[in-house]
Amino acid sequence: MDDRVDYLRSIGVSSVSLSNLKEGEAGEVENGEYSVIYGSPESWLKNQRWRELLSSALFKEKLCCIAVDEAHVIKQWGTSSTNKMVAFRTIYSELHELRTLAAGAKYLSNSMDAKESFKWLVNEINERKDGGDKTIIYCQTIKQCSLVYGTLRSMLIELVANGKPKLEMLHSCTPKQNKDAILESFKRLDGHVQVLVATIAFSMGIDCKCVHRTIHFGPSKNCEAFIQETGRAGRDGKSSFSYLLYKGIMLNHLERDIKEYVKATTCRRQMLMKHFSKNHIVFSGDLHACCDNCAKACECGSENCESYTDFMVMETGIASEEKRRSVSEDQKKELSGLLKKYHKKLLMDLVRKSAHGMVQSLISINSLLGFGET
Repeated sequence: MDDRVDYLRSIGVSSVSLSNLKEGEAGEVENGEYSVIYGSPESWLKNQRWRELLSSALFKEKLCCIAVDEAHVIKQWGTSSTNKMVAFRTIYSELHELRTLAAGAKYLSNSMDAKESFKWLVNEINERKDGGDKTIIYCQTIKQCSLVYGTLRSMLIELVANGKPKLEMLHSCTPKQNKDAILESFKRLDGHVQVLVATIAFSMGIDCKCVHRTIHFGPSKNCEAFIQETGRAGRDGKSSFSYLLYKGIMLNHLERDIKEYVKATTCRRQMLMKHFSKNHIVFSGDLHACCDNCAKACECGSENCESYTDFMVMETGIASEEKRRSVSEDQKKELSGLLKKYHKKLLMDLVRKSAHGMVQSLISINSLLGFGET
């Protein structure tokens, strides 16, 4: 978060991180002197000072929006898929409390959505009958591979072409018989498999001439691996495309060279080629056909110059509207009565179990039952 704070300050936007407050900054936060305040879920929800700030009249008056970045990890980190393991960061499952603490605020969640990212590709598959150029979607894990495959499969109107699947999945656990059948179809220009969702298992020793597009759902671990995966496209000498989709959190455990490649503002082709040659290699074609960075400087004037390297992602991200249920006074009284009855039942059960030695507790009854005095 500190790098984001530094960037905003460099362009004149007052910002601060609750995880790295300097002397005097806490008071400035409470006085509403910062335009952007960064904080982890733990900072906002586990610190009583900041919980109270969210509910304060002064803060609410100035609060424009609460934004949750990397929203796709809320379920992954906040919950556990098995009773034997504790969730990585359970606080993520409590983010809904922000709606109560800062009632009335607008919310924005930012995530990498496979459905939105691949909507254009699904439309292309639905329209195509059979055969043609092939696309490989690379994923970094088998779980991620299954997620992307399942998402695409659920979006397809026509799952099959001539009775055979247009979409397939391939990874290290794919049975050999299935793998051979998938590759046999994918290698042929007239084969029924048009899109293959795969892990790096596909990159090893496979020669497929009709692949002209690779999509990387998350960066490879380093530039060498990225080149290996991208090298599956254009093996017949024809122009091909390589798209890399990522969110900031995906860069955390990668090697330095791929991080530099992702963040580069210069020619990406040259950045990759320097791993194999010390000589400065200049792309001889139109700049828009080199990489997305070079395309920005291209002035060839051709019809598709400006959009040649753009990834066709639909625009998303509308701030969610506040949702409130309309409740009458009679309904509130009815709910209060039902809760009191439920509280009494729990209390009687607890007394009975305590009398029989079934329950022993050193904490207060209200804390044990989850009910307050009112």
